[in-house]
Amino acid sequence: MKKMISIIAVLFSVSFLFSSTALAHITNEKNIYDDIQFSKVQEQIVILRTIGALAAPEGVNLFKPQEKLTRAELAYYIATFDHLADDTAKEEVFEKAALQKKRIISLDGNATYQDVDQAFFGGKAPDSHKSSELTHEDYVRYLSRFLTEKVDGKTLYDLAGAANGPTGTISDVKIIKEGTEDQYVITIEGMNYKINPHGKVLYGPVDLQSWGGKKVDHSILVTHDGEKVIGLIVSAKGQFADDQLVNDHSSMGTHSITSKGEEKPFPFVPMAGGGIVVILFAWIFVVNRSNKKKRKEFLQ
Repeated sequence: MKKMISIIAVLFSVSFLFSSTALAHITNEKNIYDDIQFSKVQEQIVILRTIGALAAPEGVNLFKPQEKLTRAELAYYIATFDHLADDTAKEEVFEKAALQKKRIISLDGNATYQDVDQAFFGGKAPDSHKSSELTHEDYVRYLSRFLTEKVDGKTLYDLAGAANGPTGTISDVKIIKEGTEDQYVITIEGMNYKINPHGKVLYGPVDLQSWGGKKVDHSILVTHDGEKVIGLIVSAKGQFADDQLVNDHSSMGTHSITSKGEEKPFPFVPMAGGGIVVILFAWIFVVNRSNKKKRKEFLQ
Protein backbone atom coordinates (compact mmCIF):
# COMPACT_ATOMS: atom_id res chain seq x y z
CA MET A 1 0.00 0.00 0.00
CA LYS A 2 2.83 2.39 0.90
CA LYS A 3 4.48 1.60 -2.40
CA MET A 4 1.27 2.43 -4.28
CA ILE A 5 0.93 5.79 -2.45
CA SER A 6 4.53 6.66 -3.32
CA ILE A 7 3.94 5.85 -7.00
CA ILE A 8 0.78 7.98 -7.07
CA ALA A 9 2.63 10.90 -5.44
CA VAL A 10 5.41 10.71 -8.03
CA LEU A 11 2.91 10.51 -10.90
CA PHE A 12 0.99 13.50 -9.60
CA SER A 13 4.20 15.54 -9.28
CA VAL A 14 5.16 14.69 -12.85
CA SER A 15 1.70 15.55 -14.13
CA PHE A 16 1.84 18.91 -12.33
CA LEU A 17 5.27 19.63 -13.78
CA PHE A 18 4.07 19.02 -17.31
CA SER A 19 0.79 20.84 -16.86
CA SER A 20 2.14 23.95 -15.14
CA THR A 21 3.14 25.57 -18.41
CA ALA A 22 0.91 28.61 -18.96
CA LEU A 23 -0.90 28.48 -22.26
CA ALA A 24 -0.34 31.47 -24.52
CA HIS A 25 -3.41 33.09 -26.01
CA ILE A 26 -3.76 35.71 -28.69
CA THR A 27 -6.73 38.03 -29.25
CA ASN A 28 -7.92 40.12 -32.18
CA GLU A 29 -10.59 42.73 -32.89
CA LYS A 30 -13.23 39.99 -33.14
CA ASN A 31 -12.81 38.45 -29.69
CA ILE A 32 -11.07 41.00 -27.48
CA TYR A 33 -14.54 42.18 -26.42
CA ASP A 34 -17.96 40.70 -27.11
CA ASP A 35 -19.75 43.98 -27.87
CA ILE A 36 -17.59 45.97 -30.30
CA GLN A 37 -18.56 44.30 -33.58
CA PHE A 38 -20.27 47.53 -34.73
CA SER A 39 -17.74 49.94 -33.25
CA LYS A 40 -15.77 52.19 -35.58
CA VAL A 41 -12.79 52.21 -33.22
CA GLN A 42 -12.04 48.48 -33.09
CA GLU A 43 -8.49 49.03 -34.31
CA GLN A 44 -7.79 51.72 -31.72
CA ILE A 45 -9.25 49.53 -28.96
CA VAL A 46 -6.82 46.73 -29.81
CA ILE A 47 -3.89 49.16 -29.94
CA LEU A 48 -4.73 50.73 -26.58
CA ARG A 49 -5.10 47.28 -25.02
CA THR A 50 -1.71 46.34 -26.48
CA ILE A 51 0.10 49.24 -24.82
CA GLY A 52 -1.89 49.02 -21.59
CA ALA A 53 -3.87 52.28 -21.88
CA LEU A 54 -7.10 50.28 -21.85
CA ALA A 55 -7.67 47.46 -19.41
CA ALA A 56 -10.42 45.20 -18.11
CA PRO A 57 -10.71 43.50 -14.74
CA GLU A 58 -10.17 39.75 -14.98
CA GLY A 59 -13.23 37.98 -16.36
CA VAL A 60 -14.75 41.11 -17.94
CA ASN A 61 -15.35 40.88 -21.69
CA LEU A 62 -17.73 43.78 -22.34
CA PHE A 63 -16.44 47.16 -23.48
CA LYS A 64 -19.84 48.95 -23.28
CA PRO A 65 -18.91 51.54 -25.93
CA GLN A 66 -21.76 53.98 -25.29
CA GLU A 67 -21.69 53.88 -21.49
CA LYS A 68 -20.06 56.75 -19.61
CA LEU A 69 -16.49 56.26 -18.43
CA THR A 70 -16.35 56.48 -14.65
CA ARG A 71 -13.52 58.00 -12.67
CA ALA A 72 -13.00 54.64 -10.97
CA GLU A 73 -12.50 53.00 -14.38
CA LEU A 74 -10.10 55.76 -15.45
CA ALA A 75 -8.17 55.27 -12.21
CA TYR A 76 -7.88 51.58 -13.00
CA TYR A 77 -6.70 52.33 -16.56
CA ILE A 78 -3.96 54.76 -15.56
CA ALA A 79 -2.84 52.60 -12.63
CA THR A 80 -2.38 49.55 -14.86
CA PHE A 81 -0.76 51.70 -17.57
CA ASP A 82 1.80 53.11 -15.13
CA HIS A 83 2.12 49.88 -13.07
CA LEU A 84 1.11 51.63 -9.84
CA ALA A 85 0.30 48.30 -8.18
CA ASP A 86 1.32 44.68 -8.46
CA ASP A 87 -0.17 42.92 -11.51
CA THR A 88 -1.99 40.44 -9.29
CA ALA A 89 -3.59 43.12 -7.09
CA LYS A 90 -7.33 43.58 -6.97
CA GLU A 91 -9.09 46.30 -8.97
CA GLU A 92 -9.68 48.54 -5.94
CA VAL A 93 -5.96 48.48 -5.11
CA PHE A 94 -5.18 49.96 -8.52
CA GLU A 95 -7.90 52.58 -8.12
CA LYS A 96 -6.64 53.68 -4.69
CA ALA A 97 -3.05 53.80 -6.02
CA ALA A 98 -4.11 56.22 -8.78
CA LEU A 99 -5.88 58.39 -6.20
CA GLN A 100 -2.88 58.40 -3.85
CA LYS A 101 -0.55 59.35 -6.70
CA LYS A 102 -2.96 62.21 -7.56
CA ARG A 103 -3.48 60.87 -11.07
CA ILE A 104 -7.19 61.39 -10.50
CA ILE A 105 -9.02 63.74 -8.15
CA SER A 106 -11.77 61.34 -7.06
CA LEU A 107 -13.15 57.86 -7.60
CA ASP A 108 -16.71 59.14 -7.56
CA GLY A 109 -18.83 60.07 -10.58
CA ASN A 110 -18.10 60.03 -14.29
CA ALA A 111 -14.80 61.05 -15.87
CA THR A 112 -14.32 64.14 -18.04
CA TYR A 113 -11.82 64.92 -20.79
CA GLN A 114 -9.94 66.99 -18.24
CA ASP A 115 -9.72 63.96 -15.94
CA VAL A 116 -8.19 61.89 -18.77
CA ASP A 117 -5.72 64.65 -19.56
CA GLN A 118 -4.69 64.91 -15.91
CA ALA A 119 -4.33 61.15 -15.53
CA PHE A 120 -2.11 60.55 -18.56
CA PHE A 121 -0.50 63.91 -19.33
CA GLY A 122 -0.55 65.89 -16.09
CA GLY A 123 -3.00 68.41 -17.56
CA LYS A 124 -0.67 69.36 -20.43
CA ALA A 125 -2.66 67.98 -23.39
CA PRO A 126 -3.90 70.71 -25.76
CA ASP A 127 -7.62 71.46 -26.15
CA SER A 128 -8.53 68.92 -23.50
CA HIS A 129 -9.65 71.07 -20.58
CA LYS A 130 -13.29 70.24 -21.04
CA SER A 131 -15.70 69.56 -18.25
CA SER A 132 -17.90 67.35 -20.46
CA GLU A 133 -18.13 63.66 -19.66
CA LEU A 134 -17.15 61.01 -22.19
CA THR A 135 -18.16 57.47 -23.12
CA HIS A 136 -15.79 54.51 -23.35
CA GLU A 137 -15.70 54.98 -27.12
CA ASP A 138 -14.99 58.73 -26.72
CA TYR A 139 -12.13 57.82 -24.40
CA VAL A 140 -10.60 55.57 -27.08
CA ARG A 141 -10.99 58.25 -29.78
CA TYR A 142 -9.51 60.97 -27.60
CA LEU A 143 -6.56 58.98 -26.27
CA SER A 144 -5.75 57.52 -29.70
CA ARG A 145 -5.08 61.06 -30.92
CA PHE A 146 -1.92 61.03 -28.80
CA LEU A 147 -0.53 57.89 -30.38
CA THR A 148 0.97 60.28 -32.94
CA GLU A 149 0.50 63.72 -31.38
CA LYS A 150 3.11 64.59 -28.77
CA VAL A 151 2.39 66.06 -25.35
CA ASP A 152 5.40 67.59 -23.62
CA GLY A 153 7.59 65.95 -26.27
CA LYS A 154 6.20 62.41 -25.94
CA THR A 155 3.51 60.32 -27.62
CA LEU A 156 1.36 57.77 -25.81
CA TYR A 157 3.62 55.07 -27.31
CA ASP A 158 6.61 56.75 -25.66
CA LEU A 159 4.85 56.91 -22.29
CA ALA A 160 4.01 53.21 -22.57
CA GLY A 161 7.58 52.25 -23.45
CA ALA A 162 6.34 50.84 -26.76
CA ALA A 163 7.94 51.18 -30.18
CA ASN A 164 7.40 50.30 -33.82
CA GLY A 165 8.26 46.68 -34.58
CA PRO A 166 9.29 44.79 -37.72
CA THR A 167 7.35 44.68 -40.98
CA GLY A 168 7.59 42.30 -43.92
CA THR A 169 6.71 38.71 -44.75
CA ILE A 170 6.62 36.05 -42.03
CA SER A 171 8.79 33.18 -43.28
CA ASP A 172 8.46 30.92 -40.24
CA VAL A 173 6.34 30.46 -37.10
CA LYS A 174 7.52 28.34 -34.17
CA ILE A 175 6.35 27.55 -30.66
CA ILE A 176 8.92 27.50 -27.87
CA LYS A 177 8.75 26.95 -24.12
CA GLU A 178 9.92 30.05 -22.29
CA GLY A 179 10.09 29.28 -18.57
CA THR A 180 6.54 28.39 -17.59
CA GLU A 181 5.01 29.76 -20.78
CA ASP A 182 4.46 28.61 -24.32
CA GLN A 183 5.46 31.37 -26.70
CA TYR A 184 5.25 32.02 -30.41
CA VAL A 185 8.38 33.04 -32.31
CA ILE A 186 8.05 34.46 -35.84
CA THR A 187 10.75 35.07 -38.42
CA ILE A 188 10.68 38.24 -40.54
CA GLU A 189 13.49 39.11 -42.94
CA GLY A 190 15.72 36.48 -41.34
CA MET A 191 15.24 37.85 -37.80
CA ASN A 192 13.43 35.98 -35.01
CA TYR A 193 10.94 37.82 -32.81
CA LYS A 194 9.14 36.55 -29.73
CA ILE A 195 5.43 37.28 -29.42
CA ASN A 196 3.93 38.43 -26.14
CA PRO A 197 2.05 35.36 -24.76
CA HIS A 198 -0.94 37.71 -24.41
CA GLY A 199 -0.36 39.40 -27.75
CA LYS A 200 -2.86 40.98 -30.12
CA VAL A 201 -3.40 40.83 -33.88
CA LEU A 202 -5.43 42.97 -36.28
CA TYR A 203 -7.11 41.67 -39.44
CA GLY A 204 -5.77 38.16 -38.94
CA PRO A 205 -6.51 34.93 -37.03
CA VAL A 206 -5.41 34.36 -33.45
CA ASP A 207 -3.69 31.13 -34.48
CA LEU A 208 -0.31 32.52 -35.50
CA GLN A 209 0.60 29.26 -37.19
CA SER A 210 -1.75 30.43 -39.96
CA TRP A 211 0.44 33.46 -40.60
CA GLY A 212 3.30 31.72 -42.44
CA GLY A 213 3.94 33.52 -45.73
CA LYS A 214 1.70 36.45 -44.75
CA LYS A 215 2.73 40.09 -44.79
CA VAL A 216 2.95 42.21 -41.63
CA ASP A 217 2.02 45.83 -42.37
CA HIS A 218 2.80 47.10 -38.89
CA SER A 219 3.77 45.77 -35.47
CA ILE A 220 4.30 47.15 -31.99
CA LEU A 221 7.06 46.16 -29.57
CA VAL A 222 6.26 46.06 -25.85
CA THR A 223 8.13 44.89 -22.76
CA HIS A 224 7.34 41.48 -21.29
CA ASP A 225 9.38 40.01 -18.43
CA GLY A 226 12.13 42.52 -19.03
CA GLU A 227 12.59 41.98 -22.77
CA LYS A 228 11.15 43.53 -25.93
CA VAL A 229 8.59 41.31 -27.65
CA ILE A 230 5.97 41.91 -30.31
CA GLY A 231 2.71 42.92 -28.65
CA LEU A 232 0.68 43.56 -31.80
CA ILE A 233 0.82 42.28 -35.37
CA VAL A 234 -1.20 44.10 -38.04
CA SER A 235 -1.91 42.12 -41.19
CA ALA A 236 -2.20 43.64 -44.62
CA LYS A 237 -5.97 43.78 -45.17
CA GLY A 238 -7.50 41.07 -47.32
CA GLN A 239 -4.91 38.35 -46.60
CA PHE A 240 -7.36 36.28 -44.55
CA ALA A 241 -10.98 35.29 -45.10
CA ASP A 242 -13.52 36.71 -42.63
CA ASP A 243 -14.30 33.26 -41.21
CA GLN A 244 -10.64 32.90 -40.17
CA LEU A 245 -10.87 35.98 -37.96
CA VAL A 246 -13.74 34.89 -35.72
CA ASN A 247 -11.99 31.93 -34.06
CA ASP A 248 -12.36 32.43 -30.30
CA HIS A 249 -9.31 30.39 -29.37
CA SER A 250 -5.62 30.31 -30.10
CA SER A 251 -4.30 26.89 -31.05
CA MET A 252 -1.94 27.20 -28.08
CA GLY A 253 -4.60 27.62 -25.43
CA THR A 254 -7.93 28.97 -24.34
CA HIS A 255 -8.94 32.58 -24.70
CA SER A 256 -8.84 34.21 -21.29
CA ILE A 257 -9.76 37.78 -20.51
CA THR A 258 -6.97 39.35 -18.49
CA SER A 259 -5.66 42.84 -18.36
CA LYS A 260 -3.74 43.65 -15.20
CA GLY A 261 -0.45 43.26 -17.00
CA GLU A 262 -2.19 40.43 -18.83
CA GLU A 263 -1.39 38.02 -15.99
CA LYS A 264 -0.86 34.33 -16.59
CA PRO A 265 -3.86 32.07 -16.02
CA PHE A 266 -3.52 28.96 -13.89
CA PRO A 267 -3.72 25.86 -16.15
CA PHE A 268 -6.82 24.23 -14.63
CA VAL A 269 -7.62 22.09 -17.68
CA PRO A 270 -4.13 20.57 -18.00
CA MET A 271 -4.10 19.99 -14.25
CA ALA A 272 -7.39 18.11 -14.50
CA GLY A 273 -5.91 16.04 -17.30
CA GLY A 274 -2.89 15.29 -15.13
CA GLY A 275 -5.17 14.20 -12.32
CA ILE A 276 -7.00 11.81 -14.63
CA VAL A 277 -3.68 10.30 -15.72
CA VAL A 278 -2.72 9.74 -12.09
CA ILE A 279 -6.06 8.06 -11.32
CA LEU A 280 -5.74 5.86 -14.42
CA PHE A 281 -2.25 4.69 -13.46
CA ALA A 282 -3.38 4.06 -9.88
CA TRP A 283 -6.34 2.01 -11.12
CA ILE A 284 -4.11 -0.08 -13.40
CA PHE A 285 -1.71 -0.63 -10.51
CA VAL A 286 -4.49 -1.77 -8.16
CA VAL A 287 -6.06 -4.07 -10.79
CA ASN A 288 -2.66 -5.60 -11.56
CA ARG A 289 -1.97 -6.28 -7.89
CA SER A 290 -5.44 -7.76 -7.44
CA ASN A 291 -5.02 -10.05 -10.46
CA LYS A 292 -1.60 -11.22 -9.28
CA LYS A 293 -3.01 -12.00 -5.85
CA LYS A 294 -5.88 -13.99 -7.35
CA ARG A 295 -3.50 -15.99 -9.57
CA LYS A 296 -1.30 -16.74 -6.60
CA GLU A 297 -4.29 -17.94 -4.55
CA PHE A 298 -5.51 -20.05 -7.49
CA LEU A 299 -2.13 -21.75 -7.91
CA GLN A 300 -1.99 -22.50 -4.20
